[in-house]
Amino acid sequence: MRLTVREVADILGVSSETIRYYIREGLIKPERNSKNDYYGYSSEDVMLISDILFYRDMNLSISNIHKIFDGIDVSQIGEIIDATIDEANDKIREYQNIAERLESWRREYTEELDMVGKFRIGKMPA
Repeated sequence: MRLTVREVADILGVSSETIRYYIREGLIKPERNSKNDYYGYSSEDVMLISDILFYRDMNLSISNIHKIFDGIDVSQIGEIIDATIDEANDKIREYQNIAERLESWRREYTEELDMVGKFRIGKMPA
C-alpha cells in the first residue's frame, strides 16, 4: 500500500511542499499512480525522507545530501561534518557580533532617551 503526500507529511511532521521540494531536487523518486497521476510513497520513501530531514536538521546542504545518497566514501562524510561545523561556528561568531553591536546600540539609545526633556532650549548665558 502506498501513502499520499499528505499522509507522509503528517507522519513526519513536515509540509507537503517540503516533500515535493525533495522530489524536485531529485532526492526521492516515488512512484506515480497511473490512475490519478499522484505520487504514492512507499515505506522506503518515508525512510529516505526521514534521513533527509535528519541531514537538513544538521544543516547539510541539498548538494551534500546528494553526495551522501550517491554513496560517497565514509571518510568524506566526516569532511562534510567538519565543514558544516566550521560553517556553524562562523555563523555563531557572526551572530555574536551582531548581538554585541545591537547591545551597544541599545545602551546608546537608552542614554539618549534618558536625556530627552532634561534640558531647556533658550538663550545661552553670557
